[in-house]
Amino acid sequence: MSEVWKIGVNMKDMRGRSVIERMARNVMDGEGAQKFQRTVSEVVEVAEMVKLSTEKGGTSYVNFQKLTQHIKSLSPRPANETLKTLQKD
Repeated sequence: MSEVWKIGVNMKDMRGRSVIERMARNVMDGEGAQKFQRTVSEVVEVAEMVKLSTEKGGTSYVNFQKLTQHIKSLSPRPANETLKTLQKD
């Protein structure tokens, strides 16, 4: 998790109460906590951008609509006729 999200600590080969306590305090109060807050803020920002782009009228929504219309235009007959033919088979 520390490699992907850039949060947490690598405790591989770490032993001892004082080492674990120091690492835990760093994550909760120190530089680790600040990094975690920045990461959370970035994730929230990206999630909001994704939400806006996939809503009706958003860029991803519009592009998907264009793609489906293009695919439909490649069909030699109307989609409803193709669907009827497929349903008969």
